[in-house]
Amino acid sequence: MRRRLLFTIATLVAAGLAAGAVPAFTADTGTISVTVKAQAAVGPCLTVTPGAVNFGPLPFSTSNSAVSDGNTNITVGFCGTATGQNLLGSTTPATGPSGSWTPLAYDGTIHPCPALNEFYLYIFEGNTVSLEMIQTPAPVLASHGGPPAVFPTGEKVFRLGIYMPCQGSSGAGDTKTLTATFTAVVA
Repeated sequence: MRRRLLFTIATLVAAGLAAGAVPAFTADTGTISVTVKAQAAVGPCLTVTPGAVNFGPLPFSTSNSAVSDGNTNITVGFCGTATGQNLLGSTTPATGPSGSWTPLAYDGTIHPCPALNEFYLYIFEGNTVSLEMIQTPAPVLASHGGPPAVFPTGEKVFRLGIYMPCQGSSGAGDTKTLTATFTAVVA
């Protein structure tokens, strides 16, 4: 009887283990809708007004006097999504029927009459920012020789000016044309 009892207990234990080894699963599912918006890239934006400037008639500079210059206000609108932008500027040569004038690079000193057929085109704002423009885009500086100026979103008024070339340059009586190009870049 003892054998039979052990056999019965062993059979019950084995049956119980077998039943517990195979779990009884029930399944159900749930879903959610997911959306995500990629943030727009921080980008520069720039507007410049007016779209054209006419300095009118200006005399040539002479070697024994201050430079002959003209200037006018331009407004630069920084409309980008960046918290700060640098402003780059460049100019083309001034061309006309009797030849062209080359924009002169600023070397730390404005020369009243450095050479024939060379001019300076520049922008400035008070004594804080300035740029003498040449054919290669360069940044507006926080001060002469300083780091690039950083401008927040909004409008900024600058003075656009030209220093005329030396007396004896080509173009007496001619109208010269040139293009000033401004570019905003994320600071």
